[in-house]
Amino acid sequence: MKNYSEYLGKSSIYEREVILKYQLFNSLFLGLPFDANEEIGTLLLTFTKKCSDGLSHGKTAPEIVQDFFYTIALSAEEQTKLLLKFIQFIERQVVLFDALEDAAFAKINDLRGAGTIDYLMNKVQAEGSIYSHKLQQLIFNYRTRLVLTAHPTQFYPTNVLVIIGELRDAIINNNLDLIKDLILQLGLTSFVNKDKPTPIDEAKSLIWYLEHIFYFVSADIQAKLPTVNTNLEIGFWPGGDRDGNPYVTAKVTKEVAEKLRSAITKCYLRDIHNLRKRLTFNEIEEQVDVIAKKLRLNQYSLAQELLQDLEQIIIDLNHNYLSTFTHLVQEFIIKVKLFDFYFAKIDIRQNSAIHRQVVSELLQQITPDLDYANLEEEQKINLLYTSKNSTFETNELSPLAKEIIETIQVIGEVQKMNGSAAIERYIISNTDSISSILEVQWLQSIVNKTTATMARFNIVPLFETIDDLSHAETIMEYLFNLPWYQEHLQSWNNIQTIMLGFSDGTKDGGYLMANWSIFQAKKRLSKLAAKYNIQVVFFDGRGGPPSRGGGD
Repeated sequence: MKNYSEYLGKSSIYEREVILKYQLFNSLFLGLPFDANEEIGTLLLTFTKKCSDGLSHGKTAPEIVQDFFYTIALSAEEQTKLLLKFIQFIERQVVLFDALEDAAFAKINDLRGAGTIDYLMNKVQAEGSIYSHKLQQLIFNYRTRLVLTAHPTQFYPTNVLVIIGELRDAIINNNLDLIKDLILQLGLTSFVNKDKPTPIDEAKSLIWYLEHIFYFVSADIQAKLPTVNTNLEIGFWPGGDRDGNPYVTAKVTKEVAEKLRSAITKCYLRDIHNLRKRLTFNEIEEQVDVIAKKLRLNQYSLAQELLQDLEQIIIDLNHNYLSTFTHLVQEFIIKVKLFDFYFAKIDIRQNSAIHRQVVSELLQQITPDLDYANLEEEQKINLLYTSKNSTFETNELSPLAKEIIETIQVIGEVQKMNGSAAIERYIISNTDSISSILEVQWLQSIVNKTTATMARFNIVPLFETIDDLSHAETIMEYLFNLPWYQEHLQSWNNIQTIMLGFSDGTKDGGYLMANWSIFQAKKRLSKLAAKYNIQVVFFDGRGGPPSRGGGD
């Protein structure tokens, strides 16, 4: 009965805070001075009814549209324009509804109830110090990474994102005048990018969320956990995922990394400005000014240098100023520990077929008639090992081969610029063999011999298809026994990240089969890793309908 009562209570709040307000604000939207706005709203209601009735009677979409326009005297061009107007109108209604749901979230949900960190911490505290100690031990070794993937068609332009955020805040504050202005602005602002979004545009859209949401929320979550470690990380695919996207180049990866550093620096400067308002004490004031200057001039090579400056402020506040406002500095320190100077960790992803093509091209410099791609697997492995210390001429390579080499070089450059953790993982799509993994290790070895900024990354196989998932255990066991690959694992403290499932899982075997195959692969790989004293980290390929064939 209690759960049912809670459901009724939430349902009542949702009805009041979302449904009724939507009807009110939507009527306000209809009354705004847009071109033929009221007429479009009325026609859209009629069209919606036609669609509902038509679908219930088994009619096709073209038949429903034809029925709708049967009684409306419009030319074919005018009909197309009206349908486009419907889409534009609905887009704005969706934004309004989303803003209302976001504004009502805290009223509908108990933010300190069961399932929240606050609830867990209160329960542990009530149970006593033994449970608190156990939790600290668990959290000390726990880390989760949320990876932001993207598709350029899934993003609003940045100016629309700003309006949505302001609309949500205006709804929370019941600022009707501002709500009306923002709905008007929303109606007159284009939802369509003027040009086809580039990988840089895609990255900029996600960076907006990093700056305005993740920067604050991640720090709030971390601050509640009883540990000196950080438990949260953010991964980033825009600018790093080049599988099937020729527009993601080494140059793009570096530019995205620069934008991420610029964005986190801007966030830090904003926090320093806020600290400056409170830390108005003689030498402390000067220390804050020095930090601000270093940030503006990009004079910090490592985040640890910034942390040392902030920790010195805490020491001085404790000694000389009654620990006043130390909590504000601690909050800033948590953010620096979380985001460093990279903000989010870029993942590089490329298809195994591309690596094979590049390796084949390079090896032909040693043996011109070599057909590497058609060698037996054992022959490929032996050839990769015996040639890993060779040097190659890169000036005459194909554009594709040059791009792969430049990508590995850029990884080293980004790590030097933003920190060694700025790029940690090189993901190999469609890993279908042992050589798929060794080819990347081989390329890394070859490129690092010719560059001053050596690229260090964890090689991550991505087993996608049902067939690849079934062979994952055999492939990884061979590698765990291979001295050459063991060297790579040792450089990563015997931690092996494996990505399971993505788009090809559901294409290949359907949703249920894909998830069952992933579950079975996890069991087998976990048992295998324990046998060889390897720590395995599973990276679940989720995102997009329907869950991209992966995930728990």
